[in-house]
Amino acid sequence: MKLDRYSIAIRLILLAGLIAPRAGIAQQSPGSYRPVTDERLKAPEPENWLFYRGTYDGWGYSPLEQINSENVQFLAPVWAFSTGVNGGHEAVPIVNDGVMFVTTPGNQVIAIDARSGDLMWLYLHELAEDVIAYHYTNRGVELYGDKVFMAT
Repeated sequence: MKLDRYSIAIRLILLAGLIAPRAGIAQQSPGSYRPVTDERLKAPEPENWLFYRGTYDGWGYSPLEQINSENVQFLAPVWAFSTGVNGGHEAVPIVNDGVMFVTTPGNQVIAIDARSGDLMWLYLHELAEDVIAYHYTNRGVELYGDKVFMAT
C-alpha cells in the first residue's frame, strides 16, 4: 500500500495521541529516557512503540484504553510535523519514553517530542559523492540501549 503525505501525517498524529499521556523527554529530567533492553523488548509497554507493529509478533494492537469506540469520534489533531522531504515515507515511527523517531527518504532520522511535536534533533547521513542511491526510501530505525540504529 502506497501512503501519501496526508496519510503519514494522520498516522503520526494518531500515534502521538496514543502516547500523549506520557511526558515528552524535553519536559523530563535528564536521564529519564530509559535505555531499550532485552527485557523491555520481550514485554512491550503499552505507552511505547519499540517495534514495527508494536511487538515481536507484529500484533499491531495497543492495549491502552483512553481511546475506545465511545470517544474515538471526538479525536482531533493536536500537532502535525512536516519532515520537509517529498517521496515515499515507508517507515513506521518508533516511540520510547515520549520521543518519536521517524526516518525519511534519503537516510534522515528525526527525533520529535511526541507530546508537543517539537523537533528535538535531526541526523542526516550524507552519502559519498561516488555513491548512487538506487532506492530513495528508508525502512526505519531500531533502538537498543541508548542508541538509535539505522541501516543506510
